[in-house]
Amino acid sequence: MSTETNSPPSLSERELQVLRLVATGATNNQIARELTISANTVKVHLNNIFSKLGVQSRTEAALYAVRQGWVEMTRPESTSVNDARVPSTPVADAVSAVQPQPVEPNPPAPSPSVSAPTAEPAQHRPLLRQRVLVTALVVGLLLGLMIYPLASSTDAWRNYFGARVVVNPPVPTAPPRWAMKAALPSAREAMAVASFNGLVYAIGGVSEGKVLDGIDVYDPTRDAWNAKAHKPTAVQGSGAAIIGGRMYVPGGCDANDRPTSVLEVYDPARDAWQSSVALPKAICHYAISAIEGRLYLFGGWDGSNVISRVFAFDPMRGEWNERAPLPSPRADAAASVVNDRVFVVGGRNGERVFGDVFVYDPTADAWLSKTPMLHARAQFGLVALAGNLYALSGGWANALPENERYDTQTDKWSLIENAPEPLERVGGAAALETKIYLVGGRRGRVTASVQEYTALYRFFVPSVPAVQ
Repeated sequence: MSTETNSPPSLSERELQVLRLVATGATNNQIARELTISANTVKVHLNNIFSKLGVQSRTEAALYAVRQGWVEMTRPESTSVNDARVPSTPVADAVSAVQPQPVEPNPPAPSPSVSAPTAEPAQHRPLLRQRVLVTALVVGLLLGLMIYPLASSTDAWRNYFGARVVVNPPVPTAPPRWAMKAALPSAREAMAVASFNGLVYAIGGVSEGKVLDGIDVYDPTRDAWNAKAHKPTAVQGSGAAIIGGRMYVPGGCDANDRPTSVLEVYDPARDAWQSSVALPKAICHYAISAIEGRLYLFGGWDGSNVISRVFAFDPMRGEWNERAPLPSPRADAAASVVNDRVFVVGGRNGERVFGDVFVYDPTADAWLSKTPMLHARAQFGLVALAGNLYALSGGWANALPENERYDTQTDKWSLIENAPEPLERVGGAAALETKIYLVGGRRGRVTASVQEYTALYRFFVPSVPAVQ
């Protein structure tokens, strides 16, 4: 295996056009009118852009485009105080510093045609008055600084001015990144977890030996869970990935801990399940990801052995095929997409837990190795946000408090804030906008806890018109 730096995602010219318009705050309908395409075509381009950049929202995509230099943030032209306020854009919302706005003085009035005695131009008089006032203010402050210590040294002046009190300004503190949210309706682990349209879906799993078929949906705006249609086959040790607005849940282990080969697909719009083409091999505890409209399964357990095989499914053709295997067998690894590459991280083989990081190129059907994690993990949370990977909890045998972030540009890991409830195993993880959710898992025993981590803060920067 060789090591190389990840190349930037290969967006098409049309996708770049859509991304630049997204960064201006344009809606799908506005983008469609601008590019003379349908709104549905815009949605398809946005899904491709999100997948290639490894982001979950328009704001993240706009921020990523600015970081890569694909979108320039130009300063607005000078406007009068009567002009309409310039609306903010997703890019401006994500920027954490305000650029000063240019200020231009009023243009000088045209000189009268009648000659007059030479005098100071009228437009210079306000500037002169301003300089005089500033000078007077500075002189006054200097005199005050010199007089006050002398005056306050006597009892009379001290009584007049009052005692000098030194006030230390409060030290600003960052808001907490971790928060506990509404718990699952029931404790569970080894479930499939995915995010779609602002909601988090928890599917199946196991609770104290009982394999589940339930699907519960979390709405962060209400901090509440809601039950949906049950999965036809109860499984644990499965995963879920989104393709074309539907959730694909392949394989998993049944109540007897035997791997299955079923592929069941959930449609959130209809709250309905349907069966699809069975897997070529029954497996569970694999890593799962979707990229370029295809579903990929990495490694897992086949009922007898931990495997390194990789399977890809094309929903359009209804076909499975086998791809280049993992560099080494592993189960309970995690996978996420960044820049058209799938990062397969961690896992275990029954004897040890891994910290390895392997990168799969679907186009070349080839693997690369990257810098391993600071801590070995299995059945942990792995989420991609704004070009970074976040690895959370999942020490397997012991609860792991340390979490870490991977910078795909520098190929380096760094520690981040500890979770309030470190887990031995994470039930599942998903991202919404700038937040990551750890759902269920095990901490000594199966838990129903839901932990929210704010990976990125959004700063809303108002657009201020230039002063006349």
